[in-house]
Amino acid sequence: MSMRVVITGGGTGGHIYPVLAIADRLRQAVDAKILYIGGYNSPEQKLAAEYGYDFFAVFSAGLHRKSPKIAKDLWINYQGTKQAKARMAKFHPDLVIGSGGYVEVAVLQAARKLGIPTMIHEQNAYPGLANRYFSRYADAVCLTFAAASDHFKRQDNIYLTGLPVRNDIIVADKDKAYQFFSVSEAKKHIKSILITGGSQGAATLNKAICDSYKSLLARGLRIIHLTGEKNYRSIVDNTDIIDDNLIIMPYLTHMEHALAIADLVIGRAGASFLSEITCVGLPSILVPYPYATNNHQVGNAKVLEDAGAAVIIEDHCLNSDILAKQVTKLFDDETALTNMARAAVALGEANAANKIVEIAINIVRRKEG
Repeated sequence: MSMRVVITGGGTGGHIYPVLAIADRLRQAVDAKILYIGGYNSPEQKLAAEYGYDFFAVFSAGLHRKSPKIAKDLWINYQGTKQAKARMAKFHPDLVIGSGGYVEVAVLQAARKLGIPTMIHEQNAYPGLANRYFSRYADAVCLTFAAASDHFKRQDNIYLTGLPVRNDIIVADKDKAYQFFSVSEAKKHIKSILITGGSQGAATLNKAICDSYKSLLARGLRIIHLTGEKNYRSIVDNTDIIDDNLIIMPYLTHMEHALAIADLVIGRAGASFLSEITCVGLPSILVPYPYATNNHQVGNAKVLEDAGAAVIIEDHCLNSDILAKQVTKLFDDETALTNMARAAVALGEANAANKIVEIAINIVRRKEG
């Protein structure tokens, strides 16, 4: 069986990486021809190139709700729909798969106009606006969290699959990771903390961890701090600490290296990030982004906290003292860390991509009759 598939979704890694994982598994399963349609000069354009996918850019814009600017937004998305429709008419896809983000709107709307089957993946416990709207027309809506189903009017196309994680994450090699970070054999035993606020960084997290550098390094821990592109230079310029156990980077495309050697992760509660850490069984301290739409990151984080896999610190409560004390408390209690890791593994869904690909293949087969 051969398939031609358009994938879409973007703006942040949380929308991009899941659909890339689906695409990878489609190529493995049915040698699918993949076209990624996303925004101009976008993160998805860069990542699609890195992962070897053809990319086509369209106009797209988020909607300014209750604002005169909404007319311009609608016009931009209308132009994007026309672009996507013209490109797909030439590509002849069997299926269009969306993972959220406002660029998805133009692409799924074009698919509807062309009569192409569609499939959506919703990462969060509270679904985004685009996915809630297009779920009414989709052939399948795949969910990470069961709680998300309550927010969809239509229920006959809902599938609980988990969130697809790239195979690179699942099979990451620890020795290669140590080599990537230039960790010597003599220092491989040192416990590692990974701190990340995602591709954009997180100001609250960055300040708390920067102010904790000295105390955590004195505790004998390795710190891998992913600052976000816009924060990197100021953090490096204002840090006078020179220590092999302090690794500061703006961003890490190949996150598998950091996850392979981390013993504890500290970050936001985006669904893609949570799926990665549960898939590899890592305990976490989560600081949900307080301005996420419908506060969906809190809902995501509570799933892990309720299972015993994570500790939540609210963004407005976070400072260096609270963070350092919580990290020290966990590393002083190996049993607690081990139990959190086991709870994380129990939540992980390494087979999510395979489940989604099976649903995708069935949709195309039904279409072909």
